[in-house]
Formats: sequence, C-alpha cells, structure tokens
Amino acid sequence: MPAKRPSRSRPANAPAETPAEPQNDAKRASSYALLAPDVKRHYLGYFKMVFNDGALDLKTKELIAFGAALMTGAPNVLAGHLKKLRRLGVTEAQIAEATAVALGVAGASVVDRGDVAEAMLRAETKAKEQQT
Repeated sequence: MPAKRPSRSRPANAPAETPAEPQNDAKRASSYALLAPDVKRHYLGYFKMVFNDGALDLKTKELIAFGAALMTGAPNVLAGHLKKLRRLGVTEAQIAEATAVALGVAGASVVDRGDVAEAMLRAETKAKEQQT
C-alpha cells in the first residue's frame, strides 16, 4: 500500500492561489474597461509597435513578455504569451529556461529587498545605541 502524501493546505493568512487557467466566462469585464478610449488606443498602438521586429525578433520579445507575465502573476497575460510562444514554435525546454531566468530575477529581487531590510535594521540599532 503506497504511503499517503501529507496534506498541503495553505495557512489561513496565505493569499488565494492564482487560477491555473484564465477566466473566460461571458460576464468577465473587458481588460480595458476602465481605460478612457484615447488611453486604450495609445496603449494598444504602443503594444503593437513594441512587438514588431526590431533589434529583437518576435520570439525573443515573447520570451521576455512571458518572463514578465510570470513575475506579475497575471494569469490571462501569461496564458496569452504562452499561446503566442507555442505558435512561434518555442519548445517546452525554451519555456522552462525562460521560467528559470524569471525565477533567478525574482530570487535576486528578494536578496535586494533583504539588503534593504538589513540596512534598515542596522540604522534602527544605531539610533537605539545613540539614545542610550
């Protein structure tokens, strides 16, 4: 008889998990519902412009966008760029490597914030020492 795996319930104060798939029901509001028409037009024009071939090809730009989507936690954005990557012929190995790069950047941001916290603690300790 196989060993029972331990339950992985999340703590009560943990944030809700991000849905694995984007919400596609008809009641969902437009992604741009809160943007003024002129802002939406300029944003979409900008988006189209940056995804044209330039110094970087489209596959590279989509890999960057995928990594950014992983970092922002927006499931619909992530799904959209993942779909585009697959259409461009990007392999699972390439997507896994892009994920590893995003993980490295995310980890580095934690280290950076840890450095800030450590400096804050040192400043607090120094201020307390000066008071005594």
